[in-house]
Amino acid sequence: MSIDLAAMVAFLRENPEASWNPLYDAIEELASTTRQEPFTNSIGMELVWIPPGRFMMGASATDKEAHDFEKPQHEVVLTRGFHLGKYPVTRGQYGEFVKATGHKSAGKWEEPGIVQTDAHPVVNVSWEDAVGFCTWLSEVESLRYRLPTEAEWEYACRAGTTTPRYKGRKSLDKIAWYHTNSGGSTHAVGEKESNGWGLHDMLGNVWEWCFDYWGDKYSMDKCIDIVCLEEGTSRVNRGGGWFNVAQYCRSAFRNWYDPSSARPSIGFRVARSSN
Repeated sequence: MSIDLAAMVAFLRENPEASWNPLYDAIEELASTTRQEPFTNSIGMELVWIPPGRFMMGASATDKEAHDFEKPQHEVVLTRGFHLGKYPVTRGQYGEFVKATGHKSAGKWEEPGIVQTDAHPVVNVSWEDAVGFCTWLSEVESLRYRLPTEAEWEYACRAGTTTPRYKGRKSLDKIAWYHTNSGGSTHAVGEKESNGWGLHDMLGNVWEWCFDYWGDKYSMDKCIDIVCLEEGTSRVNRGGGWFNVAQYCRSAFRNWYDPSSARPSIGFRVARSSN
């Protein structure tokens, strides 16, 4: 691109009242010129390309299911595309990490108290366990794997939609395992319909750890790329789980736990930064 994107971003961060239209045009061009193909990595994980773009993050003022910590809804611009796991990390994939490294997990991921196979999303893993997995996979493949930021997660979950759930209010049974239909357990990844970008289980089945520290409300009207707090005690997780009611299984809903906490409802999926 002929435009100095970094300079444009720096200018708008210092002058948020200036016109953002040049940035919007630049991001639209980037989305069309930097597209990358989905791929399968060395341990069989399928990853989908998420293009740069912009979206309204958080719950709208008219969403009757929303909590105050999902507000205010605000615009976020993501200037870099990234790959994201098509599914949550499975128990089989996490097992390869443990076998290769001898990692001692925070919880009993092999005996979570629910019936699972290696095709089910791994649970009973802490944020620290998830980061350890990403570090190991980065070393194995000489690429940067990480947890998605909270903004990246919601952007990818919505896949261009603005409704509370990415296929409409009455779609939850088609796209998610939750309290009403799960039968009291997780299910193998990919059994429900994907969102518009080909991602499965973004809502329901398991909560997913994000990189960010928890903050009890959003504080910015507009933001470019970095929306996470620099310090805190708890870490964010998103998406709702197999035992949650429908209200929790929405694109904007947020939750938090201590990063050392491991629960039978929490797993994760990985992002891979673009070269």
